[in-house]
Amino acid sequence: MQQLSREIEANTLQLPSPPDNIITLRKLIQTDANVDVIATHLRKDPHLSARLVKVANSVLFTGRGHVTDVKSAIVRLGLSKVQNLVTGFAITQQFLRSKTAGIESQLRQSWSKSNQVAGIISVLAREKTHIDADMALLAGQLHNIGETPLLLRINSMTDLGTNPEMKKAVINMVLDRLSAKVGAAILKKWHFPPEIVQLPFAESSGANTDTETEINLKNLLLISKELRHCSFTQPLSSLPDSIKQQVIFPRLWVDEDMAINNLNDLAPQIHETQVMLSSS
Repeated sequence: MQQLSREIEANTLQLPSPPDNIITLRKLIQTDANVDVIATHLRKDPHLSARLVKVANSVLFTGRGHVTDVKSAIVRLGLSKVQNLVTGFAITQQFLRSKTAGIESQLRQSWSKSNQVAGIISVLAREKTHIDADMALLAGQLHNIGETPLLLRINSMTDLGTNPEMKKAVINMVLDRLSAKVGAAILKKWHFPPEIVQLPFAESSGANTDTETEINLKNLLLISKELRHCSFTQPLSSLPDSIKQQVIFPRLWVDEDMAINNLNDLAPQIHETQVMLSSS
């Protein structure tokens, strides 16, 4: 871990560059390009295009006919949601194409965690706050982005040998101590806004002493990370203390019973969003 710490401090740890399609899409939206131009760009990546069409046809957005092409998907979803979805999808594609022999399960676990949190935070933002739901979705997808490059770097370190238990122990320790710093460095390099760049440092362990009690993106992320451990495919009957002790909890619900009833009502939306993000 000392070697990785030195690489981070010396800015020699290889940080991924943003996928080209994200950079181009940002420029097109910033220059007010029309939908036809944006659709033409997105069609260059059939996988991304297919995923956008699939999202547009999910139960979250249906009701106006079946979408069969990426242009119609853009119109239905809107540019803000398209940009955030493409960002999350493209980053996932980029990392999953890397050499991952030996750490496949850890990468999948990290990816699954981001999608689970994104599904929860986006629905809570839309239904319970004035926070932009598209920004919340992106926050959930990117909050643990520092884990993947660290996993890839650890996997390339030959001095760890082939002992899977040793590698697992190193991975857990490194991710716990260094992933936030790496994640923030990546998001800063990719020119995300400050409120997104700081999100990897949001830790639930400090939630009880957090002086920020207002409903903001950070606190919404913290409670969403705890809610990730709940199942949204069956009714909730109780909530763990780690959720009830979150500083944002009383700003969202009067008590545990109200929270349980509300979360059970929102469960289909949360689950559908998580499935939508996880489907390849």
